[in-house]
Amino acid sequence: MTPEDARTLLTPEALALLDSLPPIESPEDVLRISTRLHKEGIAPALIAAALTQAKLRRRARVKFGEFSDRMLLTEDGVQQATRLPVAAAHASRLTRAGIRRVADLGCGIGADSLAFAAADVDVLAVDADPVTAAFAGFNLAPWPNVRVRQARAEDVDLARELGGLSDDHSVDETSTDGRDDSTERRSDSARAADDSNARSSETDGGTDMRRDSGSSNAHSSDARSRTQGQSTGAVFLDPARRVAETSGSTSHEHAHNRAPGRGRGSHRTWNPEQFSPSLDWVFEVAHRWPTGVKLGPGLPHELIPDDAEAEWVSDNGNVVEVSLWFGALTEHPGARSALLHDDTGWHRIVSDGSDPQVGSLQRWLYEPDGAVIRARALGTLAQQHDLSTIDDTIAYLTGSELVESPFMRGFEVLDDLPFDERKVKARLVELGVPRVTVKKRGADIDPAALAKQWNRQLGKALGKALGKSAASATIMTADKQVDSGPADRHASADAADESGTTTTSAGPTDRSGRTTGEAIVFVTRVAGRHRAIIARRI
Repeated sequence: MTPEDARTLLTPEALALLDSLPPIESPEDVLRISTRLHKEGIAPALIAAALTQAKLRRRARVKFGEFSDRMLLTEDGVQQATRLPVAAAHASRLTRAGIRRVADLGCGIGADSLAFAAADVDVLAVDADPVTAAFAGFNLAPWPNVRVRQARAEDVDLARELGGLSDDHSVDETSTDGRDDSTERRSDSARAADDSNARSSETDGGTDMRRDSGSSNAHSSDARSRTQGQSTGAVFLDPARRVAETSGSTSHEHAHNRAPGRGRGSHRTWNPEQFSPSLDWVFEVAHRWPTGVKLGPGLPHELIPDDAEAEWVSDNGNVVEVSLWFGALTEHPGARSALLHDDTGWHRIVSDGSDPQVGSLQRWLYEPDGAVIRARALGTLAQQHDLSTIDDTIAYLTGSELVESPFMRGFEVLDDLPFDERKVKARLVELGVPRVTVKKRGADIDPAALAKQWNRQLGKALGKALGKSAASATIMTADKQVDSGPADRHASADAADESGTTTTSAGPTDRSGRTTGEAIVFVTRVAGRHRAIIARRI
């Protein structure tokens, strides 16, 4: 998005148009709305900008919920932003440590800053990109304890800023030549945000985030007393892990930092010198200030300082980041842990560094959450539940007893055989499986393509079986050879499962070993050979 696009959006007319748009659920909706707006004489540039924002808001709901409906967004901003439950966990960490002020360096569109502000922490939000900084100013305008500045993280004077943030809420942009552009930026974003929020406050029946977060995350007087005499300022950093590709060369700058239209795309890098800012600079800051660092979950362990607390974070089964905590923000110094969020709340497991024992496949197979694997907590989890792994290079666990744990999903093993596509498909047909999902670890296959192929073949086999069953029932009825007693009525009632699929039994298997419902085929490596483990969800 260019600065011109941003200026188009940051006007009362554009924001009013954006607020008036109906929900966009399909390309047909886009065409219909666009056609109507053109007929009404709306400027094409304004239509394009508003429709783009409407689509981004819809995509952002998975991260921001209802708050996305009042935000200005960029493509990269939505992709890279912290999910609100995870941002709230970051804020909770700060408040538990008694932090009163934070510099959010690389704030993006403002997700973490929003959570910090809601937890009653004073925030300086900084981003190098002018469009991103302007949109962050708009998104954070309702919070009087936030300032937004366009600047490089390396150019922020942390000693001055964390020594006392003022309550002046503005986009405080200081250009590299020393000129202060905050007044102009305030007129573009914050004033427009004031107008928009005034409108939304009249109709908004949603949750007041500051009220809710304050009740659960606000720092207590005990936390404040523990940090008396210590710094109550902290730094939160989100270094860019993407390298911008330009014509003829590769730039080491964040995609946000390049001039609009110059880049041809970007790719992820794990070269710490290509991060923006670099990891060396980040860790230098971390050893001077209480610091939290958000990084991609694929960060190699060898890049993590020994004194940092590292937690791999999973939100409803999606591993979204690794958080590094330093100084007063550490709660388990040097620990490596997995932090999981699901419908029941937050769960943590701290790795003891052990590896699981290798054993034979048993009745139950367990698929650990990716955060557990990334944190190298597999051995810890196995010891807690008396489980073993099926191979010392494969992250599946197995045991003879059913275990319920938020850190792994369990499956009941139906069969285990050498991996051969035709033989596995034949066994699935024998088991009466109507549909299959394929998962892999340590196998060079395309699970989606293989599942599609098998499901097509299983559908044909099931159709033939049902056709023969229907023909047999017709003949028996014509000959009046059917017993209509209670047992047959019960079997008839059991012939349809909850999804409406006709099967031979409502249970997991019938007397002949046939299964009902979807099966999972785990294609994996055991003792150097590929195996197919057929299982069903618990």
